[in-house]
Amino acid sequence: MYNVIFPVWLLWLVPPVILVVALGNFVVDSLVLLLSCRLVTGKLEGRSLWSIYRHSILKIWLFGFLADFIGSFPLIAVMVTDRWAGLIPLPGQVELAFMLNPWLNGVALLLVSLSVALAGILVFVFNYRFALRGVIREKGPRLKIALVLAVLTAPYTLLIPTEWLYY
Repeated sequence: MYNVIFPVWLLWLVPPVILVVALGNFVVDSLVLLLSCRLVTGKLEGRSLWSIYRHSILKIWLFGFLADFIGSFPLIAVMVTDRWAGLIPLPGQVELAFMLNPWLNGVALLLVSLSVALAGILVFVFNYRFALRGVIREKGPRLKIALVLAVLTAPYTLLIPTEWLYY
């Protein structure tokens, strides 16, 4: 549920913000899809830009949320097993950095960066294999578009220090 525009934990604090997050992600996904299609448009024989957009944007948008949820799941699991279950005891400074500012600790930064990378990889796989497959049959252009979507829509907000909102 972490996505390009906003982190999921804020949705628990302010549930109506989901509409803003969903709309923002739809706009970002739309812009990235249109831009990437425009860059490879010469290689898409017989398909118009708007046809590709119409037939794939909803899948891209929904798969983006799924990828971001799966990508953030390891972070949630680490916090649950450390904080509530006590199964993975994190040192105090790692736990604090993990929750408030991953840039303060190398271990926290590595864990969060791996989650961002996992979500980006899943965005690529979901778009290449599912969202774009029936719309763009040529592998080369589909690969490029899926790659641009993955790189530009990965959940980088996970790296934003949440302490900025608290202090």
